[in-house]
Amino acid sequence: MSGSSGILIIAIAAAGYLYSTYCYALKYRVSRESGHRLYLTSVTVGLLFVIPAWLLLRVTDAVCQNTNLPCLRISELEYTVFLSLWTIVFSYLTAYIYNRRDHAKTKNIIREWQKNDFDALYLRAQLEFKPIAISLDTGKVYVGMPVLSQEPNDQNSHITILPVYSGYRKEKNLKFVIATRYDMVAELVETGVERQEDIEDFYMTIPRDHIVSTHVFNHRLYRQVDSTYTPEKSNHLKDIMRRISDTSDTPSGTLS
Repeated sequence: MSGSSGILIIAIAAAGYLYSTYCYALKYRVSRESGHRLYLTSVTVGLLFVIPAWLLLRVTDAVCQNTNLPCLRISELEYTVFLSLWTIVFSYLTAYIYNRRDHAKTKNIIREWQKNDFDALYLRAQLEFKPIAISLDTGKVYVGMPVLSQEPNDQNSHITILPVYSGYRKEKNLKFVIATRYDMVAELVETGVERQEDIEDFYMTIPRDHIVSTHVFNHRLYRQVDSTYTPEKSNHLKDIMRRISDTSDTPSGTLS
């Protein structure tokens, strides 16, 4: 392999990697790729930007040959360097223009989240403002509102909720029992959130590796299977949700 070919191949891979990790159209799709898979994706995408770079240099060469403009003669190596640089430039410009589109980030995040059942459930709960119940491998169960949406990638090792209830599952039948109500959350929302940090102090981060199952918590259905879940407890949950929904300062994630 000559030096010129090596430079061009590196530039193609770099252009493809730049576009794949910067442009929202591919960023979340390739975020879970690594090793040779990521390299092949980068090279494949980078090849697309060689074409406009090559056309630009061809047009420039034609202009020089057919006009009296002063033009410098360049060697094969210099030509390859210019071709490589323009390939990377076109990659960046294309990604930049795409990212400037309205809601480009949100649309592509949602598209990727919908490919995974766990992420799709978390997304639905957040967009529809529904509480989720998270069962852990310790037998502990938390019910809360999903917050702090993260970009889909292989580094998402946890999820974050604003807890409303917590409880446990019985060893014999794994029945979910609510043991604790987080009344301080309701009181804080009711009195008004003066600082962002106030509500964030109640955020609970749960490692994904310890999650056994998760589902949308429907208080009407839960009342049918648990006689101890009184209408007062049900109204408590609905009241907290209403207060949080009416509080504009309460964060609802990063999908914007």
